Amino acid sequence: MTFGDKILKLRKEKGLSQDALAELLGVSRQAISKWELGEAMPDISNIIQLSQFFHVSLDFLMNDECTSDANIPTVNETEQNEKSSPNKRAHILTYVLFITGVVGLLSLLIFSSLVPVTVMQPLLETQSDVNIAEQNEALAETTGEVYYVQKEVIGFAPFLTYYHLEVVFVFLCIMTISGAAMWLNNRRKFQAREQGGHGNT
Repeated sequence: MTFGDKILKLRKEKGLSQDALAELLGVSRQAISKWELGEAMPDISNIIQLSQFFHVSLDFLMNDECTSDANIPTVNETEQNEKSSPNKRAHILTYVLFITGVVGLLSLLIFSSLVPVTVMQPLLETQSDVNIAEQNEALAETTGEVYYVQKEVIGFAPFLTYYHLEVVFVFLCIMTISGAAMWLNNRRKFQAREQGGHGNT
């Protein structure tokens, strides 16, 4: 399709006469007629005006092999990038949530297994425990007949309690579960698209 054929087609699609298009571009009707007949070519400024007015690319106007603006690789790539950008953001968010959650939980687990914390434990099992508590009054507290003594322990729950990390733990769990759910949802959508593509072929 030649440049003139494209201008003629685009003008008719807009419902414009040669006079109307000439007035919009600031040229004569004869100039429009010569462009469409292939007897003359507009200068670069008029070509840019035509491109902007008809919302087509310069490549489409100037390349005779392009029969549609959508056939131009650069246009196709731009459209695909625009469509895929929300999907890319969703994938990035999925990985950020899941990886951050998992790394955070693993960090808590590792630290809790390495760092001992001091807790108050009741001593009620034997009389010897009670005697130990009485002898170490600086380390023990009493409430009625119940004796408590400070002990260093290693464990996940005591670690969270001692450093008040319960809210952080819950938040990391939510991030991990949300990331995993989003990943599964994206995978289901991808499989559905693949099946749809195979079905069409």
